[in-house]
Amino acid sequence: MLAAGCTSPQPEGVTIKPLAVPAWAKDGNHPDFPSQTHLAAYAAADTALNAKQDADLLLEELITERVIHLAGERLSGTRLGLLLSGRAAWILASELGQGVKRDFATDGFEAVAVSAIEHAELKYRAQGLLRLAQELWRRNVPPPELDNAVQRARGWVERYWLSVRVFALRMLSENEIDREALSAAETAALTLIDLPAQMNVSLEGLKQKAHLLGGTRQDLALTASFRGRFPRGLSLRWAVESPGNGVISGFPEFNEAGQAFCKVFMLAGSGGDFVYVQARLDLDALSGRKLGLSMPAWRWQIAVPSRRQSLLEIDVQEKYGEALTEPVFLPAATEWARLNELTLASDIHPIKAKDYPYRLRLAGSIKVSVLRQGEKLVARAEGSLALTDVDSGATIYRYSPTALLEGGAESKPAELAAFALREAAAETLLEFGARVLALLPAPPPKD
Repeated sequence: MLAAGCTSPQPEGVTIKPLAVPAWAKDGNHPDFPSQTHLAAYAAADTALNAKQDADLLLEELITERVIHLAGERLSGTRLGLLLSGRAAWILASELGQGVKRDFATDGFEAVAVSAIEHAELKYRAQGLLRLAQELWRRNVPPPELDNAVQRARGWVERYWLSVRVFALRMLSENEIDREALSAAETAALTLIDLPAQMNVSLEGLKQKAHLLGGTRQDLALTASFRGRFPRGLSLRWAVESPGNGVISGFPEFNEAGQAFCKVFMLAGSGGDFVYVQARLDLDALSGRKLGLSMPAWRWQIAVPSRRQSLLEIDVQEKYGEALTEPVFLPAATEWARLNELTLASDIHPIKAKDYPYRLRLAGSIKVSVLRQGEKLVARAEGSLALTDVDSGATIYRYSPTALLEGGAESKPAELAAFALREAAAETLLEFGARVLALLPAPPPKD
């Protein structure tokens, strides 16, 4: 007897199983590199190569941090200890050869790498590097007085770099302070940090205000000279000081006329009335090394939108049919504004209103109509409102609320219209309220 049967067709194609990554790639605790005996740096990137490079860079910074930690009070009380700020990499991972151990893992989308070195191995490698570093440092002499700012900076950066490396390697290998190298590094650091004070500098674009959701009307400008000569090629770094944030683009170095410009595309604060944009000499970019020195900054104070220095105008008409009706949105919006410490233009004398650099206007109309459909009454509320920047006339946000309510034959048209109007008003306030509060952040809480 023969029996015939059929089976379901098996799926074709390749089964894809997600790659599993080891636990250390998630928690940053590699079993081969315990923190008690190793310095280990972890980095994630889109490719394994980039992750490995980033991990090496982070390891270099960890080595510098270990130098500072070992030196402790022997360094913190010195002039160099007070001058150090920022990320530094005095010993390069490439100099440590096979002493640096590496591992990586990937899930197919992101790679995680670790670069590590054992404390004892780091000490051993530092001993081997110290003698050559001392020879290079002793061959170097303090740079002569130069009228060229770029050459002066490069000369003293080289002096600082060679001195601080001897200090770092001596600390790692012998746990001893090399007083001579420390003194030379201090002298070089002080000379470099004093360079901006010796420059003749003028700033343009001061006392501006940032537009709502925008930047400044005028670019920031920095013009400098050093002993009568323009510092062409001297590197700069631009930044928005915390807690402010923004999008800026500045010249990476002075041009032939000793000028550098910065365009501010967007600037916002966290409730304060001002944000600062700064420019500093970027010795790291000039030398291609992470020196760990933070240069004095040139600063621009720029007013930004905040709740404390902004006015809100509300001009919303509410109609039942073609006639104005008892307002619902205006009293609700007024109460909401005062609860959130927003200043209403209607509460301020017109003369004092001119003192507010920012002014928002919420204007439009909400109209409600009631129609009978068979035995039902239908109330429909709809409107069109816009939030605009009074200064520029730009529309920030538009919204058209709608509300539809049904009532029985016994319902009163006026009452049904009032309910529909309240619903549309609540919807409108919900839409615009969050945006206004985000545009005008509240002052930070007082300690």
